[in-house]
Order: sequence, then C-alpha cells, then structure tokens
Amino acid sequence: TVTDIRSEEASDNSVPDLCRIRIDRRFCPQETEDELIAEIRRIAGENDCKIKVPIYRQKSHTGVLMEGKKYFPGWLVDEEDPLVIAARKTTAVTRGKQSPVGTWRFSTNGVSTMGRHGIPTIGFGPGREEMAHRPNERVRISDLTAAHLFYAHLPGIYLEELSFATE
Repeated sequence: TVTDIRSEEASDNSVPDLCRIRIDRRFCPQETEDELIAEIRRIAGENDCKIKVPIYRQKSHTGVLMEGKKYFPGWLVDEEDPLVIAARKTTAVTRGKQSPVGTWRFSTNGVSTMGRHGIPTIGFGPGREEMAHRPNERVRISDLTAAHLFYAHLPGIYLEELSFATE
C-alpha cells in the first residue's frame, strides 16, 4: 500500500524531477528484506529509482539515540507450540470453550519478539479485530474483563504446558 507520495519541482507548473513514495508492504513468514526489495525493483522496472528501508531514530528517556531499520518481519507460531496450546487451554478455562487459532490482518510488536528474536509470541487482546488500529477504536468493558481473566490464568497454564512438553 502506498502510504505517502511527495514530489519536488522548481515551480507549480513544472514537471517534478523527483518523486518519493512510501510503501507499507507487510512481510509474510520466511520472506526476507532482500526478497522484498527485489520484488519492488521488479515492479519498478527500468525506472531510475532508489529503494531503501527507512531508519528509525528516536532518543530514549535517558537521551541515548536508538536507531534501527524499519523492518518488521512476518512471523507465525506453530499450533503445537506450548504457548499456543496453553492459550487454547486458557480460553477453555476462562470462557468455557477454546478459541480458534488464526492470524490477525494487522501488525503487532510480535514482529520484534517473534519475527526478529524468535521468542514464541501469541496475539490476544480484548475487542474485535475490525476495530483495531482505526480511528475511534473502542473496546467493550466485558471484553476487557474477559481478557483480564485470560491474562491472569495464562502464565500458570503455560508453565504447566512447558513442564509437560519437556517430560
């Protein structure tokens, strides 16, 4: 998705000599940064263009400058991973039924924990997916209460599942 486009020209009635576009292209699991750049090069064809992954620069609360590529790798956790099994058991305990396992259409900080660092990660939160990351996002109080119960029970059930998985 093109999320920003800007051009530079000498005057309002001249042809721009520079155009910048920002593309938000989500990664699928196992896709690499190099593959994604190659895909964009193929789409650009013979046009003279420079393709780069932007750099994130932000000072921490202590004043240290943090930098890193705005690279957010796709990720997927196996349904047989102890964390996924524990999450399903937790929903059965807290809701009386297991929730289906699936994927979200939006991004989370899991791109760092699982995508970059391989730390098993699940997505779970109150509310409806279609309301996430939108203007006027809202969550019902009953959804917050249900999520609270899930978060309270998951650590113990996960530890049990890890113990079972290592026996």
